[in-house]
Order: sequence, then C-alpha cells, then structure tokens
Amino acid sequence: MLKLHEFFLTFLYFGKAKKAPGTVGSFASLLFWLGITATFFNHQISLLTQNIFWGIFLTTAFIYGCFASPIYAKQFGEIDHGSIVLDETVGQILALQISFHFISTDYFSQTKLIAAHLFLSFLFFRFLDIKKPLFIGYCDRNFKNGFGVMFDDLISGILAGIISFIFLKLTLTIR
Repeated sequence: MLKLHEFFLTFLYFGKAKKAPGTVGSFASLLFWLGITATFFNHQISLLTQNIFWGIFLTTAFIYGCFASPIYAKQFGEIDHGSIVLDETVGQILALQISFHFISTDYFSQTKLIAAHLFLSFLFFRFLDIKKPLFIGYCDRNFKNGFGVMFDDLISGILAGIISFIFLKLTLTIR
C-alpha cells in the first residue's frame, strides 16, 4: 500500500527527481493538464464538462493528499517531504484551469497565447509556492498536517490562476 501512496503522492514518481522535485512535479503537472485539455479540445468537450472533470480530479487529489501524505511522510520523519508533489500538482493544475476558463476561446489556435498562459501560470504558481507570501506562509507554518501540506498549494494555485488571467487579459487588451 505504501508503494501506491508513493506513486500518487510523488505524482507518478516525478517527485523523486534529485533536484527541485517541486518544480519538476509542477512542470509534469503542466504537461499532464495540457495533454488532457488538448484531448478535450480534439473531442470537442465543452468547457463546463472540462471544469467538472478538473473539479472532481482536484477535489479527489486534495482529499487523498490530506489523508495519504502523513502516512507516506512517516518514513521520512517530516510531514511535507520534498518528494510529495501531489500538492504542487493540485496547485499547478488549478492555476492553469482558473486562467484557462477565461481565455479558452480559440485557445489551441493561438500559439503565443498557449505559451504565455503556460509560462505565466507556471511562473506565478512556483513563485507563490516557494516564497509563500501572506496567508500562504501562515498556512504553511501553522498547519503541520496533511491538510497543511495540500492547502498552501491550493491557495497558491488560486492566486496564480487569478494573477495569470489578469496578466493575460492586460496583454490581450493592449494588442
């Protein structure tokens, strides 16, 4: 059972990267999101259905991470071990999907928009996840349990999604 937890909590073992496992996990999550979202686009799946899918996926991953991360972390003696990147997966996909919701029209026909969206969502999420400003840092310092492992990244993802959307909207408006 521990191997199964390891597989999911390290997001398909990307969290086992020797250097910067959180960044590697976030980037793998970005590619995962892009692949699934492109598949939805190719099959003409509605944005509402996509949002429902990602909502279920992220809720399930969040709840699972809250309960499974303390079990897996016992072998390391720390609750938020670096190899646990399911929290980064939740935050990164949330950032991407929040901003995508507002810019999805003709998304896959605009290469510059795709590149800017992916870059900004990744950049802002990683910045907020690493620096942990304001409430994010408070959560990270004060919730030393599975919920705390997942929650600070959830908040980082929400903020990164909003900030990415604002930057993209300003850029699209200026053109």
